[in-house]
Amino acid sequence: MGFMLGPVEEVVCRTELVDKGTGQVLGIANCVGRTKARSNTGVKEKAEGLAEAFVKWVESSFPENQKTK
Repeated sequence: MGFMLGPVEEVVCRTELVDKGTGQVLGIANCVGRTKARSNTGVKEKAEGLAEAFVKWVESSFPENQKTK
């Protein structure tokens, strides 16, 4: 990505989703938050991008129709 657009800042977080009751690991992912601008936009924007990555991961791994009622 940096080759085509120039340097882009990002934050990478390896995360595990763990069931609190059983301790069973439900999923593992590398989530990436990137800035949308070519200049440094700060920690808040990268944290928001990381939050979006978490949401996309959870939604893709645990679709609405599979949730228990």
